[in-house]
Amino acid sequence: MQAQRGWPHLAAERFTVADVCVASVANWVRSSPELMHAFPHVHEWLQRCHARPAYRALKEKEAAQKSSAAG
Repeated sequence: MQAQRGWPHLAAERFTVADVCVASVANWVRSSPELMHAFPHVHEWLQRCHARPAYRALKEKEAAQKSSAAG
């Protein structure tokens, strides 16, 4: 990770497509507390990705679609 350089994101000091691509893969392992504990910088970075407004809006939209489909 770029944490050693003090960068909050993968390729630069700003969020880029690299973060989107890697976060989509890293999302598969976030359910493993052992892995997240073993790689705290990855865990913190993934949390920052999930805290972004666009990600939160997407998750809210997905939840609403699931709710309306079930109802």
